[in-house]
Amino acid sequence: ERDGTVRIALLPTQAEELDWLADSIAHLVRTGKEPGQIAVLARTATDFPDIQAALVARDVPVEVVGLSGLLHLPEIADLVAVCEVLQDPGANAPLVRLLTGPRWRIGPRDLALLGRRARLLVHRHTPDADTSTDQRLAAAVEGVDPAEVISLADALDTFLEPAGQDDHLPFSAEARIRYARLATELRELRRALADPLMDVLHRVLATTGLEVELSASPHALAARRRETLSHFLDIAARFAALDGEATLLAFLGFLRTAAQYEKGLDNALPGGENTVKVLTAHKSKGLEWDVVAVPGLVGGQFPSSRARESWTAQGKVLPHALRGDAPTLPALDTIDARSLKA
Repeated sequence: ERDGTVRIALLPTQAEELDWLADSIAHLVRTGKEPGQIAVLARTATDFPDIQAALVARDVPVEVVGLSGLLHLPEIADLVAVCEVLQDPGANAPLVRLLTGPRWRIGPRDLALLGRRARLLVHRHTPDADTSTDQRLAAAVEGVDPAEVISLADALDTFLEPAGQDDHLPFSAEARIRYARLATELRELRRALADPLMDVLHRVLATTGLEVELSASPHALAARRRETLSHFLDIAARFAALDGEATLLAFLGFLRTAAQYEKGLDNALPGGENTVKVLTAHKSKGLEWDVVAVPGLVGGQFPSSRARESWTAQGKVLPHALRGDAPTLPALDTIDARSLKA
């Protein structure tokens, strides 16, 4: 209907591009453009936290659209990490996230020592240096249960038992205190895992102090993070209502599936609030705004030059003829538009 304008900026680094983008959007909002008429389309959800932080720093109201996008924001990632550790003692990566985060601040040295203690719990006996390679290999596999996983959470529990600290590893005094406090906290939370999903999530928030921290902070970013947290809890509540007796295990499975099959499962649409919407390009189909910003247009990445996933590497795109349920699936002569439509 009306002529539009296209503004292009070629900037040396991604950080400068984000600053330019946020400054441009902040200028538009200050000069009268409604935030709800502006969208930022990124290629992947991993860019969301930086974009959100840059806009919030300039007092621009912003909303991250979609569950998979929310999972990349730090406050949601921390909450999910605690839940993963509670549900699975072998969830080492989420536990490392918690230990190295702003709350516990465990350094690399004490973290490495915790890993060593975790290994000692599984493999108690260390063969002598003068034994032959064959003997050492035999000793390594003898009596080993393949299901036995090196678990940092198990190593953490040893700080609650004085007898469990006989390996003489030189942990710092501060780390010992923090490990014991975290182990106590996780043990208390695990006792309530059988409770309804929303009770478990609220108890995790109360115990970790995340909600209080966000409520007490005077910064605009904290206010936005509180809204993000509320939005995530709404998703959990809807899942609980849908599933009836929803457990934490089922909800974590739902989150993992949403992240993996983002395009199919995550069908969240932008809310009606007057905020700048941050979403992926594929999620924006069928929606429109007056101003659309597209960061990260880099040759070969966005638009992506990568071909469709190969069925030899990805089970989910296995040709119908090779699948065990082939008789129940439609027969395609060729994979083209006409065959798919038929």
